[in-house]
Amino acid sequence: MKKIAVIGLGLIGVSLLKALQNKGHELYGISKSPETIRKAIESGLVKDARCDFDSIEEMDVIFIATPIEYVIETIENLKNTVKADAIIADLASVKGFIMDYVNGLDIRLDYIGLHPMAGTENKGFDSAVDGLFEGAKWAVIPAQFAKAQSIKFILDLIADIGSTTVMTTAPSHDRAVAIASHMPMIVAQGIFLSANDELTKYLAASGFRDMTRLAMTNPQMAKDMMKYNHDSIMQALQSLGQNLQMLTQNYQTMNLDDIAQQRKNMYSEEGKNQL
Repeated sequence: MKKIAVIGLGLIGVSLLKALQNKGHELYGISKSPETIRKAIESGLVKDARCDFDSIEEMDVIFIATPIEYVIETIENLKNTVKADAIIADLASVKGFIMDYVNGLDIRLDYIGLHPMAGTENKGFDSAVDGLFEGAKWAVIPAQFAKAQSIKFILDLIADIGSTTVMTTAPSHDRAVAIASHMPMIVAQGIFLSANDELTKYLAASGFRDMTRLAMTNPQMAKDMMKYNHDSIMQALQSLGQNLQMLTQNYQTMNLDDIAQQRKNMYSEEGKNQL
């Protein structure tokens, strides 16, 4: 049995606690919000929850599920307090600047960068979802001093909640999510802004609804993505522009059936990526 703490009790952090129920571990929560702490305790998701790090030295595994901008600050608060064999893992959607920081520390942290490719446009404790990670893919980026047994433990834990993993590097991860996640959010915002007259909004139906869902992304998360993954996002947008130009110039001769079939094959009927 491991003592596992989740720092940051929003959508991802609480969904992770839900996924870890009945997996044989003691679960703890940490949040700056007393109201969130109350909810965590009353919900029965955790053995204990606090607004401080007073018990962090007892934890075997610590997941950082804070907004991106607070990850390094959180590591700073942890690095001299956690026990020597504690595993620390963040769940942020941008990895480059975090892994550079961790690898540059003069303390050998047993650290693993993680990114679960799951979520919604909602935020906060009450937005957590049962089964959010079932069938989801997790990117795994070990720091240079991460122990082999710690990586195995994390991989097994992720498998135990119904997810799959892919080992990668921070630069490769940030390029991939810029295309698969961050750029679609910005495009969704752009499409919504383009509907700048009442008739367009009145006529907008399911296609517009589905294409603009990501425009409802947590604003702070959206700004953090652009701030911390700016270069990769700009490269992704440049690639999108080139592909749009190629499509529009060759639309009548393009094999659109092939594009449609490849897209159809990529996801199951339940909407899960099956590649």
